[in-house]
Amino acid sequence: MEPTKIDEVTIDLFQTKIKKIIEIKKSSNCIVKWHGYPYPMHDHNYCIYVLRDPISVCRSYYTYQTYRWKTSNKSPREYVSDFLHFGDEIFGTWSNHVSLWSTYCRKTDNLIVSFDDLIHRPEKICSQIKVTTKYETFDEEKFCEAINTKVSLKNKNGIDFFGEKRGHDEIMLEIDRQKESFSLLEELYKSVLK
Repeated sequence: MEPTKIDEVTIDLFQTKIKKIIEIKKSSNCIVKWHGYPYPMHDHNYCIYVLRDPISVCRSYYTYQTYRWKTSNKSPREYVSDFLHFGDEIFGTWSNHVSLWSTYCRKTDNLIVSFDDLIHRPEKICSQIKVTTKYETFDEEKFCEAINTKVSLKNKNGIDFFGEKRGHDEIMLEIDRQKESFSLLEELYKSVLK
């Protein structure tokens, strides 16, 4: 698969109905980009859970919702409080999400990888993927090239929203005020990646 074609075989759950995903999965191998909790459709399929540290998730999702899509008008204090205690209406809390997925992946022999390794050191996880999936035609070079170009990590207009910095200072001040709570989440993050 050409790296620039990765989006053509990646099903984004927010843009694809479950029925269509099931149809596509029956007809060919594909990648399902899933943000939610483990779901019965994951059974008997191979999953790679990409785990990102809680501070980066909070900061990134805050700027994503506040500045990119303008779907949130919460103050940084409200946002961090919700992130820590209530979570998002779609994804729940970071800790619940991580706990459910890490339990599921361990029970089903699926792989958990670090988001930072995926983005900055894809070659580090390539051999893990190949060994764990036993996917003989896994092309490490093309996989690394696809990740390095971040084709599937950009929006439809090709804008790299990971470069967005608006709101980072204000949310980081509030995260720092809640550093005790975030340190507990960081411990969970590190323990899952062991």
